Order: sequence, then C-alpha cells, then structure tokens
Amino acid sequence: MRKVLTLCLSLLFLAGCSAVWAKNPVFLVGCSAVWAKNPDAAQVGEALCRLYVQGDSDTAQTLKDWDTETISLSLRDDLYQQICLNLSELSGGPVDDTLLEQVAEANLEARCRIPVEVELLDGDKERAELKFTVGVLDISGIDEKAARSALASIEQNGEISEDTMAELINNYAQALISGFAAADPSADQNVFQFTFIKKDGAWLPEDLNCFIEKLGQSIRK
Repeated sequence: MRKVLTLCLSLLFLAGCSAVWAKNPVFLVGCSAVWAKNPDAAQVGEALCRLYVQGDSDTAQTLKDWDTETISLSLRDDLYQQICLNLSELSGGPVDDTLLEQVAEANLEARCRIPVEVELLDGDKERAELKFTVGVLDISGIDEKAARSALASIEQNGEISEDTMAELINNYAQALISGFAAADPSADQNVFQFTFIKKDGAWLPEDLNCFIEKLGQSIRK
C-alpha cells in the first residue's frame, strides 16, 4: 500500500506539470530585462524560454503583438487548476484553496530560479541556429520525496483510511512546498539547439510546438 500510494502521488503531480506545458503551445515573454526595440533571434529565444519557464511577462516589448500578459496568467491558472484536480482526485474531496495556491506559487518560484542562456551558433538575416542552456528542476525527485515524507508521517496509524487521507494530502502538499523552496535548479543543466526563422520582420521558432516541447523536457528530470 505504501509503495503504491507513493507512485500515485508522484505520477499525479508529474502529469499535472506536463499538462500545463502541453495546453499552452503559444507565445511567451522574458523576465525583467531591457531589450532593444528590434530584438534579435537570441533575445527572442531567451524571452520565450523565460515566459514558459517562469510565467513572466515583464518584457512584452520583446515579443511584439503577442498577448504575453494573458498567456502568463493562463499558465499560472492552468498550473493551479491542474494541481487542484490532481489533489482533489487523490483525496476524494475538495482541498483547501490556500494550500493549493501555496503549492502552485512554490512551483513558480522554483521555476523563476531556473537559469537560461541562449547563444547564437550560426545564421543570417532570415535564419538562426540557437543553443539553449537551461537549468533543471528535479520535479520527479521533489515529488517522490514529498510523497514518502507524507506517508511516513501517518504510517504509525496503520492502513490509510478516509480519516487519515486529509492529513496525508496536507502533509504531502507541505512537503512539496518545502521541496520547491529548497530546490537548486542551477545544479544541473540541459542543452539543446533549435532553429529560428524571421517571418514578417520578427524572429520565431521554426516549429513553435516542437520548441515548447523541447523546452518543457529540458527543464525537468
């Protein structure tokens, strides 16, 4: 029972994070930087990474004509809703809204610490090959540790029952919050390359959906 429940907790949270990436194959923006009026391919690439990774829309001028504020809010809302769905399904009932918000915010704060570097490898006026180096957030490890901690906190009561499920969910959420707070996304890095093209005077990924998928895979173990 203990092993099975640990896997359920872990897989549910990972599924939620994956759903957030998959649901928003749209444009994003960077994090608290000042860009030129006509950003180059590397600047646009970094802005895209930082919006999807961090949900930040402070540099909307980098991605002209993209509704970055709406996208940022949508990403945050989707993350909250997915966490709410997963924990509610697991508990068999509603979960405290404040606790859900704390888990979502802890996740976002951890992602804001993920470093992003973009380097132009080759290119011309219409095409650019970019190298992306991004930090890694060990969501799987954080989740598994939180699940095991939550189970250990109530295992003295024997089999998990309806009475202990609420306590289990609360302990699990608190352990997730602590895990995200302690995470060091700069400890490991992943590298990938992607082609950007210039279309209607603006740089964008050659295949936006593929770029977002690669980014989502790169920032987590």
